Amino acid sequence: MTAGSDRCLLKTPFVFGVSEWEMFWTLSAGAGLVVAGAADHRDVSAMMRLIRRFNVTHACLLPSQAGASTRQLLNQKQFCH
Repeated sequence: MTAGSDRCLLKTPFVFGVSEWEMFWTLSAGAGLVVAGAADHRDVSAMMRLIRRFNVTHACLLPSQAGASTRQLLNQKQFCH
């Protein structure tokens, strides 16, 4: 992760310990932090909208979320060629 151009999606609720490294690692690297809404981490469509809208370059996703996100991208044909 580099300063300026990278953006990390913070989708983990603040009560979980993993959210701390997502926040502090991102900010200490000088990258941007995109904070998802309280229920967005349960909604793949909402997450994908955030990723596209803010040009997120890093996101820590659970395997089930990554699989659902990939399927949604392939169904919408919005993947890199």
